[in-house]
Amino acid sequence: MFRSGETDGRKEEVPVGVARTIERDHGEVMEALGYL
Repeated sequence: MFRSGETDGRKEEVPVGVARTIERDHGEVMEALGYL
């Protein structure tokens, strides 16, 4: 997924349900990499 690169930009671009699914499925790795 490519975005504009703005901090928290996904909040305006990604539907809440999709964001929850991504965080549920990949949250551990995202947190380790500093995305959450």
